[in-house]
Amino acid sequence: MNSGKSREDIEYDDLENVVTNNAVKIGGLKNSELITRGVIDLFVPFLPLSKRHVEQCVVDNLRRQHGYSHPFIDPGQEFIDKVTDSIEFKDDEFSVFGCKRVSSKVNILLSRKNSNRPK
Repeated sequence: MNSGKSREDIEYDDLENVVTNNAVKIGGLKNSELITRGVIDLFVPFLPLSKRHVEQCVVDNLRRQHGYSHPFIDPGQEFIDKVTDSIEFKDDEFSVFGCKRVSSKVNILLSRKNSNRPK
């Protein structure tokens, strides 16, 4: 990414040596038998998620877990933005925890939204 490639244009081959070398030479697997015996033969890099990606996780959660067929209409873009904004981002760019906390944030904010609805 520092070289100007977008996240979507980064290929596995671009990261394979970097991830493998860091895991084996300076990471937690340094001098591990898992490496020296060849048990691990592939490292899968996980790229950080931007706000756009986290928003996609929010929309997916609303569809799959809460049955909203049109989340941009109900509960709406304002709600989706509120959930996305409640996620922690490093340098206001990449999600610190990926989408791991999206489900709990959606649940909390939906329950607040529903409890504030007039009866």
